[in-house]
Parts: sequence; structure tokens; C-alpha cells
Amino acid sequence: MGDSRAVLGLCQVEGGAYTAEALSEDQNPDSPVEQARIEAAGGRVQRPRDYEGEEYGTPRVWLKDIDMPGLAMGRSLGDTLAHSVGVTHEPVVTTRKLDKACKFMVVCSDGVWEFMQSQEVVDIVAKVCGTTLNTCLPACLPACLPAIWLLHVCLSLLFLFWHVTFFVICDRQAPNADAACQAVVSQATELWNENEAMNTDDITCVVVYFDTADL
Repeated sequence: MGDSRAVLGLCQVEGGAYTAEALSEDQNPDSPVEQARIEAAGGRVQRPRDYEGEEYGTPRVWLKDIDMPGLAMGRSLGDTLAHSVGVTHEPVVTTRKLDKACKFMVVCSDGVWEFMQSQEVVDIVAKVCGTTLNTCLPACLPACLPAIWLLHVCLSLLFLFWHVTFFVICDRQAPNADAACQAVVSQATELWNENEAMNTDDITCVVVYFDTADL
């Protein structure tokens, strides 16, 4: 998933508060596992430097003695140069058994997570969807998990053509799913405008609902 993230929205009791549970770890190049592999392969992880030598932005992957390619994640597909210094295409695969508390999953690109926490995103989706969470998509997520890894690939390809890419992907059968995705995208966009008015990363939001009433 690279620097995208999947989060589960949990609610233990009807009408209770929702909590966020991480389903993935951000594979940033400066995370211990990713950085160790990159450096062992002869790569270098550090933030970019401006003309005065001051660091800025997020840590990126570089060749040992050349400031290329500057990839901001430890796992990716198709980047031959980055792969030569430890970036890998191998996904991290985890499993999570669904139970009655599992109401929905949100998968977002790093443009959402740059200024938003997992709990904040779950709260937005829960607030918009209200009490409709048990009237939606059958629990078919396990068969769809391999597709999640492709999310980052699609974003990377589209990013070559547009500086900012906005997507809203949701289950059309679930009431308020469009509104939930739009609310997350709108909040992420607003935060980018507040913090970096001249720059916005790709912003993608995917919402998947579970029918766990019979579990």
C-alpha cells in the first residue's frame, strides 16, 4: 500500500462512539523496517534539501551519492531505480476477522493522512452515515483485499498526468456513502489549503461497509 492506509471503523454498542483500528502501517521510508532494508541495499533515506542546504518536506529514498529518485515510500511497483536501493514491491499482508463491532473500512491515500488522524476520518464517516451502517454491503471484503494493494499503483500512474487527483469510491447501495467520501475529501483538501496553499497531494477515499449483524 505504500503510504496509503486502511482503517477499520468499530462500534461496540448501538449508538455508541466509534473507534479507529489500523489495518495497515504506513510504509514510509523512515520507518525502522523500511529504512533498514533500504540502507542495507545501499540506499539513503533523508529529507530533501533546499539551495541553502536546509532540509524540508518528508523523508525520501535516494541513491547513495545522487539525489535520485526521491521516492517518499518504502514499497512501490514499477520504480526500477528505487528498487535498486531497497524499495520493494512485496506487500505486507495482514488478516482481521470481522465481528459485530466492525462497521466499515476506509482506505485513503497519503493526501488524506498528511494532516488527518485515523480517528478523525472514522469520526467523519460515522457522523455522515449515522444509523445506516447495518443496511449495506455484504461482508465480502476478504475477497477484495488483493485489490487494495493496487490502489497505490493507480494513484502513482494518475499522478503522472495530474498534480492533484481526487477520487470518491464507495458502495452505491449504502445510504450516504457518497456523502461520507465527499466529507473526508473536503476536509483533507481544506487542511492542505490551510497548511500548504500552493501544494496538494493526491487525495483518494474508499469506503467499504460490512453487514455484520449475523456474526
